[in-house]
Amino acid sequence: MSLEVGALFEPAGVAMHSLLRSEHTLAGESVIVAGGGPIGLVVVQLAQALGARQVVVMEPNPFRRAMAERWGAVTFSPDDDVDSWCRESASDRGGFDVGFECSGAPAALEVVMRSLRREATVMCVGILHAPLQLDLTHYAIKQGMTIKGSFGRSLWATWDRLAALVSSERLDLESLITHRLSLADSGEALGLLEGDAAKVLLLPRLA
Repeated sequence: MSLEVGALFEPAGVAMHSLLRSEHTLAGESVIVAGGGPIGLVVVQLAQALGARQVVVMEPNPFRRAMAERWGAVTFSPDDDVDSWCRESASDRGGFDVGFECSGAPAALEVVMRSLRREATVMCVGILHAPLQLDLTHYAIKQGMTIKGSFGRSLWATWDRLAALVSSERLDLESLITHRLSLADSGEALGLLEGDAAKVLLLPRLA
């Protein structure tokens, strides 16, 4: 594989690690993902590659929603009627089977948990920068949900699995690259992450 694809194994490894931590195969399951950044977008691709029945993404940025839709996900904005939308999307089983919170937004985690069925699993991947009040009596006890965190990736398990999916063309990491800039443009690269971008590569060979 190219060096550019290899550079994406770090964020892709975070997504793969969260999937392994979930202990879900995803085959035939419905999946909701909060956050359409690089990690969330890799979760979308992995879910599709592993045979998920349905993949839904909540993302405020239209550009990133379009990227998720390109890989077969159904998307919606946090500005939509989120609860009604989620109920209609996974009404056949009373909610989604597994959720991945990749945005780090407390409100998004709450949406994901409200959208899951009884005894579902929620993976907390995005870093929350503020304490979150959570109704454990409702979610963990009455609903029987499994709440897990996932940080970083496991060597070499995540990378070996990613390499197999990339080499078999079931995972297209290169499609995450939206910009290629020089090292001198690192400031511009950081600014792009707030707008219409997925993964921005800094390449030493560029002047």
